[in-house]
Amino acid sequence: MAYTYYANHPLVELFNSFVDAADQPQAQCGPQQCGPHQRGPHHFGGHRAHRSRSATQSDKFVPAADIYSTPTEYKVYFSLPSVDKETIELTYDPNTRELAVAGTLVRPAEFASLEEEELKKVLLQSERKVGKFERKLKIPKDEGERIRFEEAAAKFDNGVLELTLPKVEKEGPKTIVIE
Repeated sequence: MAYTYYANHPLVELFNSFVDAADQPQAQCGPQQCGPHQRGPHHFGGHRAHRSRSATQSDKFVPAADIYSTPTEYKVYFSLPSVDKETIELTYDPNTRELAVAGTLVRPAEFASLEEEELKKVLLQSERKVGKFERKLKIPKDEGERIRFEEAAAKFDNGVLELTLPKVEKEGPKTIVIE
């Protein structure tokens, strides 16, 4: 392939020599895996397939959220892939209108109980976060409107947490009848 030719090109080798030491692999390829004539796309810029995550990358999981407002309720959706449903906690502060969701991201069941040394042997690439997380959102406010959090409903399906937050109807002008 043409790519193999360019992977061995002197300019590519020069480029690879400038790669920061932090980007260098912690474990080198063996001769059967990555011999000098068996280079593939993972060699450009270093051995990406063998890198561990940089300490500068954020280990904090921040779930994505959408908020919709209808005349009668707010709908809030959180993307929570691999979250253990039993660990999800929801709180709402009516004074600050802050909604908080917290929980725990878990590994697949067959790997969750492995000790760290055993996990290192089988985990070839790790991009998904694991551990505790928390996300806080401010719920926007229409003038004079409140949320009835005690009547809120939550549903968790296929990694998506759906919250329904009913609104207290706005009170407009009232007529007082004289008896």
